[in-house]
Amino acid sequence: MGAIIPRPVGTNPLLTISGLAERNCKLIADEFKETLDYGFGAIPKKDIKDPKPGVQFTETMRGYFSLNEKEDFKKAFDLGKKEDSPFEFTLTIRSDDSEKFLKEPDHLAAMSGTVTAPKLSASPMTISQGKFNLFISDPTEPKNKKMVYEAQLHSIEGKSWFFHGYKEIKNDKGLDVWMDTTTLFITIYEGRDVTAKVVGKGKMVIEPKDFAKQLTTMKAINLEKGDKGISIIASFGKFFAGNVWDTFVSGGLK
Repeated sequence: MGAIIPRPVGTNPLLTISGLAERNCKLIADEFKETLDYGFGAIPKKDIKDPKPGVQFTETMRGYFSLNEKEDFKKAFDLGKKEDSPFEFTLTIRSDDSEKFLKEPDHLAAMSGTVTAPKLSASPMTISQGKFNLFISDPTEPKNKKMVYEAQLHSIEGKSWFFHGYKEIKNDKGLDVWMDTTTLFITIYEGRDVTAKVVGKGKMVIEPKDFAKQLTTMKAINLEKGDKGISIIASFGKFFAGNVWDTFVSGGLK
């Protein structure tokens, strides 16, 4: 419709073009002896549920991965370090229903953020379809639990990969709770899930300075007036500590 205007109008022509379009529709309707209905019916209200209190935190991890090792995480980490192939991310984990997040067996939350891996892309990559599972059962070892990270990675070059990472919470000899909860084993796939071809592997850790910062990002969200966010954070902390206790104490460490 803007093509019928013979010259620039000097400003955003949205209303001008809209007016011309409406006039032409009226002329066409008159030619066919039709009537345009300019009335607007009432728009039915949709049932919008009030948001439930949720929880959110941001996590930064750093490590190395290699495109030349596709089986062993430690070898991939060591090789990636030698190849100067870092792998870092800053991810925000968010659940819009903390009660559901803590009670359901998959403990599923959304995940967003950016990933930096120069061997995959020169610029930080964005993620989509990010999913985070907290303390889910390990089917291969009932006494162990896992934290699982999954997402699609997207580069500015137009390429994409599937990212899968997990932390394994298990009762080894010695009090290694810090290592278990801060070490992430990662695999990068060519396609859209873990059935695709493996591109590379690696390992990441939370450095003490990043862990200290992570604690400051923990917050309650979707709060109504009068809600106490501290109780939501306390519930999350109790759940986290309880699962660590179950694994390292009830699981056999006396």
